[in-house]
Amino acid sequence: MGGKVTVVGAGFYGSTTALRLAEYNIFDTVVLTDILEGKPEGLALDMNQSRSIEGFETKIIGATTSPEGAGYEATANSDVVVVNLITLSFNISNDSS
Repeated sequence: MGGKVTVVGAGFYGSTTALRLAEYNIFDTVVLTDILEGKPEGLALDMNQSRSIEGFETKIIGATTSPEGAGYEATANSDVVVVNLITLSFNISNDSS
């Protein structure tokens, strides 16, 4: 066990990825990030509280980030970065032609 992994995106896939990486005890630390304020911190708290029950030692840290680049300090020195993002694009137009 050693090193740090960052999981970008705390939605269903990102949070599941973070939990699975933690459960396998591959890394010392898993950092879960998202732009939704408080979401990654709350998920990390819940996951950390299951450590003794699930039998893993990996520490999980949640960090709210911003599109401008704020909040990424916790990801410093990550050995691996996993990006779990979905981009939704809507083209709303009143043009009927």
